Amino acid sequence: MPQRSLLWRLAPCLLAVLLVGCIRSPITEIEQQSFGTRTFAAGYDATFAAACDALPALGYQLQFVSAAHGRITTTRRQAGATAGIGLAGTFAAPLFRQYDLRLVRVDSGHTRVIAHPHLYEGERDVSRQAVWKMSGHDGEYEHWGALFAQIERGCMRQGSKLTEAELQSFGTRIFAAGYDATFAAARDALPALGYQLQFANAAQGQITARRQDGAIVHSSLDNPYGMAVFRQYDLQVVRVDPGHTRVVARPRIFEDKRDVSQQAVWKLSGQDGEHEQWRALFAQIELGL
Repeated sequence: MPQRSLLWRLAPCLLAVLLVGCIRSPITEIEQQSFGTRTFAAGYDATFAAACDALPALGYQLQFVSAAHGRITTTRRQAGATAGIGLAGTFAAPLFRQYDLRLVRVDSGHTRVIAHPHLYEGERDVSRQAVWKMSGHDGEYEHWGALFAQIERGCMRQGSKLTEAELQSFGTRIFAAGYDATFAAARDALPALGYQLQFANAAQGQITARRQDGAIVHSSLDNPYGMAVFRQYDLQVVRVDPGHTRVVARPRIFEDKRDVSQQAVWKLSGQDGEHEQWRALFAQIELGL
């Protein structure tokens, strides 16, 4: 009876192992080339930057990045656990996913990305074994599709990164007015430009305001969806002397709730560029003084 009871308790685990063995397979070279490789209509530098931004957006941390070698490797991200049976009974080993990306310059306007996924059971690399779920929800085709969609979005931005030097040179202005008057003018200027105030504290010298600035379409395989884009200003108002006040206007961009301000998403010059946005804000503050 005890032996039968033990088998009865182990039966679900045995069934799970058998089912996993039936539905999982190794990744073939044909699948890697057909689904895990994509050529983007963008230059090498833009594609490399987009790939570096895409991986953290999907929950991966970058471990090794080399544009000269065309390689990006992530740290391991936990992806569940696998059950097994040993002499001591049942056990569970944690599963980890990792990406190793290779980027190849095809020509001046096209770049190929080869995304090699790796799977670890604890510290053991099992990537070459029959451990991969390829199709269906959370299958490898879907993972590749989500990664390449993120890279595509980054390539389409074709923007620049916003540096501290630009913020100091173009996003900072000293007004010939007292602190209280400048703070009130800055607080009133943002709604006049279409922003909704989120926070305003004269004692701390901080003003935050946000507005929706369009939307982008994101697709994961055959599942397209819209993503709202928001602009935000974080203003820091600083008393220089009784007759002069400094305003530092730090802009930020959000895709839904995700802050992408540190990425290459900024258009700096030209019509509707960031330099023009700063000029409009500071002119509006000047009008209020």
